[in-house]
Amino acid sequence: MRKVAYEPPSRLVYSWVVKYDESMTAEGPSRVTWELEDKEDGITKLTVIHDDFPSGRGMALSRLVRTPVEVHVVQARIDAVG
Repeated sequence: MRKVAYEPPSRLVYSWVVKYDESMTAEGPSRVTWELEDKEDGITKLTVIHDDFPSGRGMALSRLVRTPVEVHVVQARIDAVG
């Protein structure tokens, strides 16, 4: 991981390299951006963008397959809190 941009307190961008699979590591880094935005009533909106995938398709396809499950799990936890 390498920091690409840091704009406190609202934005962090870094490169991401998969280390758990040698073929995906060889594809090179993608980019992950975290953006925080103040909203009304003390709410903070978090936007996470994972893009700039390398030319290989392995990592991009891996993320697409897992993303709906992860979003569903996060939503369930948010709903449980109230």
